[in-house]
Amino acid sequence: MTTATETFFKSIQESTVPSYFSEGQAIRETAFQRLMEVGLPSSKSEEYRFTPITKALEKKLIWETSTQASTLSSIEPFLIPGLDAHLIVLINGAFAKQFSNLDELENSVTVTTFAEANSQIKEKIVTQLGSLNKSDDAFSLLNNAF
Repeated sequence: MTTATETFFKSIQESTVPSYFSEGQAIRETAFQRLMEVGLPSSKSEEYRFTPITKALEKKLIWETSTQASTLSSIEPFLIPGLDAHLIVLINGAFAKQFSNLDELENSVTVTTFAEANSQIKEKIVTQLGSLNKSDDAFSLLNNAF
C-alpha cells in the first residue's frame, strides 16, 4: 500500500467510536491492521482492473469528522413523481426517520439507527462485525476499520 494511502487511512482511523459501542474500538483496530496486510486491490486484480482505487486515494483528501445538523425541511424536491417504493432517507450519512417511508415493510426487515440497534442486539452486531475481520476482502475490512 502506498504511503499516501496509509497516511489517509491513519488520519481517518483517529475518528472516534461512539461511546455506547466501546467494543467497536478493538474491532476497528483489528480491521485496520488486517487492511494494512491485505491492501487495496490494484489494477492487477481482475475485479478491479478498470478501477484505479489507489490512484484516487493518492490525492490530498481531508477527512471531516464534524457533522452539521441538516436544515432540510422537506425532501419533496428530490422525490421521483409517481414512484411507489419504500423510502429510506440518509442525510449526511445519518438515517432520517422523519423523511423516510417505511410503511408496509416485511416483518423480516428492520431499518433503524446504529445506536438503537446496538441497544437491542449488541451481541449480534459484535459477532457480525468481528467475523468480517477474517476476510481478505479489502472493502469489508475498510468498512469495519472506519
